[in-house]
Amino acid sequence: GRSNAWPFGYTAQEFVEGKPFVAESSDTRSVSTQIGQALRTLHTLPLTPAQYETLPSYDRLQEAEATVEPAFQIIEDRLNPRDCGRLRSEVDRVLATPHYFEGGTALLHNDLHAEHVLMSNEGDLAIIDWADAGIGDPDIDFLPLHWSHGQAFIAPCIEAYGHEDPASLYRKLEDLGLLYSLMLITYAPKYGTANEAVGAWEDLAARL
Repeated sequence: GRSNAWPFGYTAQEFVEGKPFVAESSDTRSVSTQIGQALRTLHTLPLTPAQYETLPSYDRLQEAEATVEPAFQIIEDRLNPRDCGRLRSEVDRVLATPHYFEGGTALLHNDLHAEHVLMSNEGDLAIIDWADAGIGDPDIDFLPLHWSHGQAFIAPCIEAYGHEDPASLYRKLEDLGLLYSLMLITYAPKYGTANEAVGAWEDLAARL
């Protein structure tokens, strides 16, 4: 349905028992595989005219470009000019790669990170918090987990999903991870978690 408080509507789901997925204490291959199976089901669901009308369709390039300058205002206070210049060159390269931002017509979760993956005591998986669901490029649903847990974790997910070009997907996720870090540098201090902010800075440092 629709709500004045949430312009794109809202969803309701039954109570799900479980705890957020923690890589250090879970069977990560099983979790990754279940996520891949769930995403394959999600991304192949046929969209109805009502969903096209009510769900947002994200302009990824516009969103990324709007993030760059606010992020660099923060980055320039912490990094030296040479490192800032290297990061800007990398950001420009990523933004100039058109197929990274091509639209899609899949139904997306659009915020699939570890805190939105619940595990029951029996090892069953549930995906929660669909407030950012929308229509777009299905590859985006792999990005947060790739950013936070790396290729080793996400590989069984990609395999179970049956992605047609895993090698290109990994390159895309690695590059878009840079833009994801820029977003977190501006977003996490107000709306995210301390771990996200720390992770963003660590990611930038690893790219220098």
